[in-house]
Amino acid sequence: MLGVVVPFLKAGGGREVICGRREPPARGGETGSGKTTQIPQYLYEGGISRQGVIAVTQPRRVAAISLATRVSDEKRTELGKLVGYTVRFDDVTSEDTRIKFLTDGMLLREAISDSLLRKYSCVILDEAHERTIHTDVLFGVVKTAQRRRKGLGKLPLKVIVMSATMDVDLFSQYFNGAPVLYLEGRQHPIQVFYTKQPQNDYLHAALVSVFQIHQVWAGAQISGKFCVSLQFTLTGYRKVIISTNIAETSITITGIKYVVDTGMVKAKKYNPVSTCTCLLVCMGRISLGPSPGSGLLGLGVAGSELCGLAMWLASVANTVYTPQSKDWCKENFVNSKNMMLVAEVRAQLRDICLKMSMPVMSSRGDTESIRRCLAHSLFMSTAELQPDGTYATTDTHQPVAIHPSSVLFHCKPACVVYTELLYTNKCYMRDLCVVDAEWLYEAAPEYFRRKLRTARS
Repeated sequence: MLGVVVPFLKAGGGREVICGRREPPARGGETGSGKTTQIPQYLYEGGISRQGVIAVTQPRRVAAISLATRVSDEKRTELGKLVGYTVRFDDVTSEDTRIKFLTDGMLLREAISDSLLRKYSCVILDEAHERTIHTDVLFGVVKTAQRRRKGLGKLPLKVIVMSATMDVDLFSQYFNGAPVLYLEGRQHPIQVFYTKQPQNDYLHAALVSVFQIHQVWAGAQISGKFCVSLQFTLTGYRKVIISTNIAETSITITGIKYVVDTGMVKAKKYNPVSTCTCLLVCMGRISLGPSPGSGLLGLGVAGSELCGLAMWLASVANTVYTPQSKDWCKENFVNSKNMMLVAEVRAQLRDICLKMSMPVMSSRGDTESIRRCLAHSLFMSTAELQPDGTYATTDTHQPVAIHPSSVLFHCKPACVVYTELLYTNKCYMRDLCVVDAEWLYEAAPEYFRRKLRTARS
């Protein structure tokens, strides 16, 4: 075990610690240290990759892709050779890849077919503070793989858990008292300013702050002109970048001098009792310093010579697809983005079937076999139509609804399965499919008999 690591150490001795040549000391750490890009390179230079691939997990695909590109540029190699990445529907790796960035879900998928993770000599679990379901499951997967490989006398699996902020003692205890390494981070002074009063409308307050910064600190030569862009800034204009909270740690944008941070994020909260996921606006993970009553809007001024401005707003990232047959989709009233996703999922499932030597056959017009398969796999995520025209889950009898954007909104089918519940103004079912209630009892008769007995008692 290498230990639980909080940001990257630039001071002397860091390389020996990361490569496992001696026990790590206890040191203070800060955000913005470059640990995600530098530690994998230190491991590679220390010879860890000679025995297997170095895996670096990320909770988001955009982070895995951008980090792999950054490290590949730093190593001056072509992306996909020494450094590569694997995300859903996109595998940019080769036999020569020694540093591999991938999402948590992709490593979990690999663990299904290889629970020992034999191809890896080191697994870095990054952004552990986010505590996604995939990340939490991976903790157990890598811990089990590490113990089993040791018991079988195979190559030891080194594990590093990294984060900018987290309760490291709990993670250290989980990994059998793994040593904790606090590392140095920020290399430049930052001035932080707060609003004097709480801001009821944080979006309006953020926009006002942007214009105030531009007018006060823009300089005479570019005063009054700015552009909102992720591309190159035009001469004489100030660039304004509006970003989600992913840019806190996962994405590094160069040339930022002023940062307006509302301190708010739109995060998914899962209720295990109702099995409903709520999308709530809440405080971000980075503490703004003052007490809650002293204002939420903060302004950080970095000591950089380059000009730029980033504004973090409470929003949700949305992946954009560009299908080739948009005209056909428009003529047939089909969502082109969803059709592109369907094609990618089908290609992925086909590749899995071919790898497992499973026969690939078309169901043609037989939709019942597909719907029956969904009913057998999603029998715990079902809802039935009630006499008053509403829906209730068969498990907890929680009131749910079909979203108005669904093609089933006006149909009122008797029984449906869904993939998740998302609460906005109502608790909506997502990704529905019409099934027969009899199929559910066929899938898990004991489960539904037990539910029936509990309801009667």
